Amino acid sequence: MVGSTHHLLYPDKKFASMHYRSRRFTAWPALGVLVLWLVLAGGLTWQRSRESVMPAIWDQDHYVQKADHVWTAVLGGNKENLFNLQPTIRPPGTVLLTAPLGPLRDVRHFYFRSVFIPIVITAFAVFLAGLGVTGRDWESALVALLASSLPMFWQFEIGPSHYTG
Repeated sequence: MVGSTHHLLYPDKKFASMHYRSRRFTAWPALGVLVLWLVLAGGLTWQRSRESVMPAIWDQDHYVQKADHVWTAVLGGNKENLFNLQPTIRPPGTVLLTAPLGPLRDVRHFYFRSVFIPIVITAFAVFLAGLGVTGRDWESALVALLASSLPMFWQFEIGPSHYTG
């Protein structure tokens, strides 16, 4: 009995290499379609955010103020106690999204990042979760594409009577 299962416990090199080859990542075409969708969506989002004439209001204004205060402190040499800079309701880590490369010169760059980064994170998370659970690459890419096109992501600014996007 032990001799009959020996090949399962200690496979020879040929069997191991065949098994390794069959486990390669084969979802590249589906992932490529998802990335093409994200490139298209990113380009259109960038174009739409560049057309915005709306100043930062409400929450966006808090993020912009926090980024301005953090970068003023950092560039001024005061790197201590960044948590107490105004507005204190926003932690200093939000600067990584608001103004990651320095002081914010144009709020429209923040508009683009605040819309597009959650879309990218959602698309890849849904794709990887679907691929890991089902193993179906094209279905996972389709569900990720649909999840990244949900209307909740595409609210850009307040129009005369509603949100426009």
